Amino acid sequence: MNYLKRVSALKGIGLFKSISSGYLIFLLSNFIALFLTPFLLKYLTKEQYGFYILCVEVAAWGSVLSLGTPKVLGPLVTMGLSKGNTNRIQYLFNASFWFQLCISLMAIPVFFMLLDRNTPEFSGESSGRFFFITVIALTASLKLLSQQFDEMIKATKKIFISNRIKLILLILNTTLTVFSVLFFGINGLFFSMLLGGVVGVLLQYFKMQVLYPSISVSLHSFRLPYFKAIFAKGVLFTVAGLSGVAILKIDHFVLSKFWGLEMVASLYISLKLLVLSEKLIELFFNNFRPYVASWFVSVETDRIVEYYNIWNVFMVIFSTIVMSFVVLIDRYFVTLWVGDEFYIGNSIVFSYMLFYLTRLSMLPSRILLTSTLSKIGALTVGRLVHAILRVAILIFAVDFFGLHLLPLSNFLLLFFTGLLLQLVLVKRRFMSSRDWPWEMAVSLLLPLSLLLGFVKVDSLPFFLFGVVVVALLFLLTLFYAYRGKLIRLVQVLYKS
Repeated sequence: MNYLKRVSALKGIGLFKSISSGYLIFLLSNFIALFLTPFLLKYLTKEQYGFYILCVEVAAWGSVLSLGTPKVLGPLVTMGLSKGNTNRIQYLFNASFWFQLCISLMAIPVFFMLLDRNTPEFSGESSGRFFFITVIALTASLKLLSQQFDEMIKATKKIFISNRIKLILLILNTTLTVFSVLFFGINGLFFSMLLGGVVGVLLQYFKMQVLYPSISVSLHSFRLPYFKAIFAKGVLFTVAGLSGVAILKIDHFVLSKFWGLEMVASLYISLKLLVLSEKLIELFFNNFRPYVASWFVSVETDRIVEYYNIWNVFMVIFSTIVMSFVVLIDRYFVTLWVGDEFYIGNSIVFSYMLFYLTRLSMLPSRILLTSTLSKIGALTVGRLVHAILRVAILIFAVDFFGLHLLPLSNFLLLFFTGLLLQLVLVKRRFMSSRDWPWEMAVSLLLPLSLLLGFVKVDSLPFFLFGVVVVALLFLLTLFYAYRGKLIRLVQVLYKS
């Protein structure tokens, strides 16, 4: 039982350390990214850089091969820790580990085929393409295996430990990348990724063992009922993950097929600031996942609903301010960073902003539902419908509507099959009143209202400036109105 004392030893400061360490890694990694992108473009051609981005994207598709078991393992272990059930955690971990190990080994040829079929040839060092996709396949397989170790660490509410490992890996990978590219070009870039993947798996495993000294890898601890419990929910996460490929990962693939690898590089660079802004906000709120699971086990539904409504409205207003400001400065940022020729255009960036804003508006609902493993089937169906409709739209309409179809189709489909659906699911699962909280209405209508920006695209900067000013005033008003509840929330989290 010693490890149960360890995971509850830090109170209050655990959440602060998780948030602060997360932001430290975020700032450092993105500072490094700002340096690495022009550095890589100096030693690689624009086409090679586009190939590298596409390889990483396609490899990310394979995360669904985990069949969702790590995503289910985390909340179940958190609930086991809350109940002090040591044996249950041992059985849950081994059920996930042995399954994940088999999946990771079988995934290597699958990753290779995915990369081989979905990445085009490129000029220059095309003879090394076989080496590149082999290395990416091995690296992606290692990442699959490491997911469960990371979830075990996060389940202790000590997310800052996971962040500490990421910091070590960030420094190591950056150092390897710089020196490898300097001496070996694109070959060194891919090799450094593989070495970083090996070190990452080892670090996460050994740190997990420190946190859970009573938990061991043992085939005798594999129990079929526990595996079934994880797998049953995991399959739903897998379907959602497969759908996520069409929702999040297909854009670069479509661009490479219809507009070429250089357009892949331009889109990636133009959206860099938007993606970073989304991660910045998401990073903060993801720290609350284990706390929501603990409250749920303690049957504190009223507390969950109260703080969910606060998170909901603050999330959408704050995200609107940040995202609108990013679009206003994005052209200048790209020009200073790598050059104006990489900027893809205001209307395209604004279209993607609507999609990312809708994703952030969904985040409080998604955290609440997934952390408590509630309505997972309905969430999966929503993502599946979104994915099927999007693929159909892109197949039959991309030639006619052009590049704008990629973000706008995603935004509108996500609004109905994601944001609206999740709000309904939260209302039915956690709220007894028939009335809809006004906070939900704001999170639903605000992203849709921003479509007014397309009325006159030439005046888009003035429109976004007005949005920032109005949203900022609204946010300050909310801080004043909710000041008492916000103070109580901080106190509750400190004691959790």
